Amino acid sequence: MGYSTYQSYKRYKQGTGSYEEFVVKLTVFVMLFLALIFAIAFGTINNKKHTAPYKHLGSLNSYVSVNPSQMRGQQLMDAGTVLFGPGTFLNFARSMAFKVGHTYCVVPIQNADNIISSLGSSSQVGNASGIGNSSYAASSSPGNNTNQTAPAPWSLDFWAVGVDCCSSTPGSFRCGEYWNPLAKSGIRLLDDAKRPYFRLAVQAAESAFNVRAVHPLFFTWVQDPYGTIASKKNAALQNFMFGFVVFFVMEFFIFLALVLYLMKHI
Repeated sequence: MGYSTYQSYKRYKQGTGSYEEFVVKLTVFVMLFLALIFAIAFGTINNKKHTAPYKHLGSLNSYVSVNPSQMRGQQLMDAGTVLFGPGTFLNFARSMAFKVGHTYCVVPIQNADNIISSLGSSSQVGNASGIGNSSYAASSSPGNNTNQTAPAPWSLDFWAVGVDCCSSTPGSFRCGEYWNPLAKSGIRLLDDAKRPYFRLAVQAAESAFNVRAVHPLFFTWVQDPYGTIASKKNAALQNFMFGFVVFFVMEFFIFLALVLYLMKHI
């Protein structure tokens, strides 16, 4: 279409073609060019924000009745959604933030078993670093990746996360459905660009609270993970329809402007 428009322009300049033909072809070319740019830009944004996460999470596994005191991160490496068992809660007292431009917030997902075992463990108080080292060694040994035995006290591998929803004060975590007492599930963080910053926040928590996170996994805290994931598909479809309507209206006014211009100059 671009070449045809160029040829029409040459004929117009040479006096062998009409100006109206050139204007019509130029308008059609501009409309097609705008359609291409709009489709690439809007489609890329919609895919990155909604379609790709929906497909990725759908390809991962779902785990139910997970007790964070009896599972390690290595055992749920393929998890997309995790429904935690009874007694699971966010330990706001051990929330942490790492700020570099944005504030990256983390809080451990724990079970009452974590608290009970830690209170009953004198070694946790007297030699926390030793517990951390033994926990790491056990998780790294062959044949232990699928072991259902409980990790050492305060070996915290499950963390709820968010961006710009907390301060540096412990207990200020306000991410996801932190306020919802029925929320006991997590949707896996898929953004590789954010993961290193959350890991740094976890390392800060390890230092501040004398705990260990051998293989941390990061989640968005929600009540209904399946509904939340399904909403991404619905949002992608709605954005597609919205973009289609907006582009159709824009093209209609361009076409209308062309008709009015030609009526005025013919």
